[in-house]
Parts: sequence; structure tokens; C-alpha cells
Amino acid sequence: KDIVDSEVWPDEISLTYEDETGKVTEFIRSKNSMPFNATDGYEGLARIPLEYYGQGDASKTLDKGDDDPKALLQFLDSFLGIENLKEEDINICNQLRNNQSESGKIRLEVAAIPEVKRQIQILKGKKTRLEQDKVSDLVTYQTALIREKNLRDDLKSQLIDLKVSRVRYNFLRFWPKVDC
Repeated sequence: KDIVDSEVWPDEISLTYEDETGKVTEFIRSKNSMPFNATDGYEGLARIPLEYYGQGDASKTLDKGDDDPKALLQFLDSFLGIENLKEEDINICNQLRNNQSESGKIRLEVAAIPEVKRQIQILKGKKTRLEQDKVSDLVTYQTALIREKNLRDDLKSQLIDLKVSRVRYNFLRFWPKVDC
């Protein structure tokens, strides 16, 4: 069955053609009607001759398709206008690489959890043994000694201030008063 102008056929098809001089012509074909040159009207091209399709380049690319599938894909992609999708693909691939790197780091960290827990248990055991060996008492005594040294230093400073005040007092008391 012919699908042209059937219910699955689009209501309108647009074709843009650029000749070797760079002139762009747009053809439009509505459902159940003939193609129309929307750029030049009835005075322009009514149809594009087959030799204008650049079959030589297309044929060469298709022949190379077996040896170089990338060239064939690029040729076919040129009809679709998928540049923005290619950029999106590149971004997604980069995100996947980053996710893969992060996933690897996380796997290593997760794999290290049992070892870290084991180290924590060892350290807790050491702490318990040290506390049992009265090390905590040594820490308490050391803290008390530091506090006592600070108190002693404060007391020395206050005594020096008191001595200086007393010398001033005696000096002023015995100094003769001079009236001007």
C-alpha cells in the first residue's frame, strides 16, 4: 500500500536545498497536493534534478562505510542535525566517568570500614588498659600541677606589684614637700 498522502503521511513536508552558488531554496509539499517552491514561487525551480543531489559524494561515503563506519555515521548524521545531542552525549559521558571515579573511591572507603572498625576496637582496648594502669590518675596529677604552677606565677606577680606600691608609698611619705 502506498503511504504517500495516507493518514500516516505528515500534513506538510519542508525541504531546504542549497545549490553550488549558495542560493537556498525551500520546497513545501502539503498532504494531497504538489510540491511548491516557497522561496521563488512559480518563477523558480519546480523540482530538483537528480544530478544535483551530489550522488558522487554519497556513493563514495557509502562505499567506504564497510571500512570506515565512522565516516558513514557522520554522513548520515549530517541529515539529522543532531549537534546538540552530540554535545549532550559528551556531557553525559563525562558525568558517567566522574561518577565511575567517585564510585571507585566510595567502594574503597566502604571496603575499608571493617578495618577501621577493627582499629577502633584495638584503640578502645588500649584505652581501657591504660585507664586500668592508673594513667588517668597521672593525667589528673599533671593537670593539678599545671594549675598550681599558674597560681604560683600569679602570686609572684601580685607580690611584685605590692612591693612596688610599698616602695612608692615610702618614697612619697619621706620626700619633703616643697611649696611653690
